[in-house]
Amino acid sequence: MATLYVGGRLFDGEKVLDGQAVLEEGGKIKRVATQGEFAGFAGDRVDTSEGTLIPGIIDCHVHSLSGAEGNPGAAQDRLSAAQIAVRGMEYMRSTLEGGITAVRDCGGKDYIEFALRDAFNAGKFLGPTMRCAGRMICMTGGHGNRTGRVADGIDEVVKAVREQVHAGSDLVKIMATGGVMTQGVNPEDAHYSAEEMKAGISEAHRFHKCCASHAQGALGILNAVRGGIDSIEHGIFMDE
Repeated sequence: MATLYVGGRLFDGEKVLDGQAVLEEGGKIKRVATQGEFAGFAGDRVDTSEGTLIPGIIDCHVHSLSGAEGNPGAAQDRLSAAQIAVRGMEYMRSTLEGGITAVRDCGGKDYIEFALRDAFNAGKFLGPTMRCAGRMICMTGGHGNRTGRVADGIDEVVKAVREQVHAGSDLVKIMATGGVMTQGVNPEDAHYSAEEMKAGISEAHRFHKCCASHAQGALGILNAVRGGIDSIEHGIFMDE
């Protein structure tokens, strides 16, 4: 069944246009053209008058199982795995309703988020398209160690990456520095060495996985970049 979205303005990703209509069928955009070209359309119509139709927004850094609490880890500790999953589905439904149609989950808990991803991506439930990193890879005592995969040294980091690949991760997340939400950790400190970062990133790339790095301090950012990282997350204390 085809649906025509017509009446309002259209943002095509570059500019806002008037007098345009969008034809959708089977979940795919089939045609974008002037309203007059659909004069004889007899299918369903959605009136977008007084609104602007825009492409879906992509949020490249979410934690689908976490809320906006000051200490999300402590909040999760009070819930069962089933409750965490249900709450995550609620969060992702709200995310979709806010216009975000795709997300990149940069670290979950016990792979619970994979169940959300698989259900949403298969169309079993209404939610955004998801890509998930699985367990964040961090050093002993490092940022994210409550739920992440603790690994020290090149061999352990490589093994941790392989575990995420085997578990079904879409990308790999490696913690290059401390963070603001782990007690006793300085976000400006480099955690993994340059050699550990390079080994983990290279192993992820060997299995065709993009690699993201939580990296706030300048030295950790540099270690990640020199190691071939695909994306720097946060970059708060980046210098020249």
